[in-house]
Amino acid sequence: MKELKKGSLKFVQRYNQTLILRLIRQRSPLSRYELAKLTKLSPTTVGNAVDELLAIGLLRETEGASSGGRKPRLLELNAKGNLVIAVGFMGRQIALCNLQGQILEQQPLVFQSQDGPQMLEELSQQLKSLIDSHQRENILGIGISVPGLVDPSGGLVLLSTYLGWESLPLTPRLEEDLGLPVMVENDGIALALGEKTFREALEKEENFVYIHAGYGIGATVVLGGEIQRGEGLAGEIGHMTIDWQGPQCSCGSRGCLEALIAIPRLLAKYQQSTGKALTFAQFKEKVAGGDEKALEIVDFAGGVLGVGLVNVCNLLNPQLIVVGGELSLLGELLRQKLCQVISLNGLPGTKDVQVQLAGPHSGGELVGAASLVVEKMFALPVMS
Repeated sequence: MKELKKGSLKFVQRYNQTLILRLIRQRSPLSRYELAKLTKLSPTTVGNAVDELLAIGLLRETEGASSGGRKPRLLELNAKGNLVIAVGFMGRQIALCNLQGQILEQQPLVFQSQDGPQMLEELSQQLKSLIDSHQRENILGIGISVPGLVDPSGGLVLLSTYLGWESLPLTPRLEEDLGLPVMVENDGIALALGEKTFREALEKEENFVYIHAGYGIGATVVLGGEIQRGEGLAGEIGHMTIDWQGPQCSCGSRGCLEALIAIPRLLAKYQQSTGKALTFAQFKEKVAGGDEKALEIVDFAGGVLGVGLVNVCNLLNPQLIVVGGELSLLGELLRQKLCQVISLNGLPGTKDVQVQLAGPHSGGELVGAASLVVEKMFALPVMS
């Protein structure tokens, strides 16, 4: 057999360790025997990899229930020693999460300034305070979800009209200040990644489209297991024109999805019909209570978004569409309307697409931000 070079051997060891970590994150607790069976690695190889992961604190060992003999030793992630900080700008929150995407601690993100560089300074100070209140060595990194156009490789926010930022070097500045890895991503992509990382049913999905529908409308396209970015603006379905005679959109066009069914538009539509101003939380209560006007608006939103999804199906022919964001909280009523519109209007080869609502994560934006760090940590290495 050809002898492995030292570099190749290190790659194999790292690959085996990552494979074991991924399985334990997905199915913990697991025994060494179960890991050997699932990975098809030898018991010795599994034992060596597990010993190293225990030594560096990524795993911890617990005692399982006995079935008559000696109690088995089970392995799980050492969640207490491996933490991630998540930052969500839409909800203005910071959280401490574990490697399963569970939020352990949460606090508001507060800014005194509206100036980009000054906001970055305030963010740095708030993150530093959170880090100082815990053991720094237990924090693996910081994930940040930003509404806008992002260059994740350079950690730059190229443009965020929501925040009023342009060409802001988020990652370089925060890594210099805090001494921890910082990952930044567009909020829609982060949400899709959160679903793929922490929702077991989606972890093996190779082709799906994640729709973020709330105060804005966007899409993240996953093909062959990879997020498609285009030249940075892929997935901007919020600015797909549905009605040329429709209301003016912030992009300058008319009748875009976002101009028709973003939450502020739907709430304004309810107020025009009833004379009553509502928050989105109150609107959801109206829907749950069977309010006729609220139900009409859900039907309208589902119809318009459904037309957008027909276009997505005709263009990409995905096997699955996952709808997340605040509008997904309208539940099964919205999902059924989307399915009905696709069934009536889609091409024969696209009508069987599955439409699901996003997973029941508390704090989806924060979970998405946490996934930026977790996904990188659990990604299987590729030999260059």
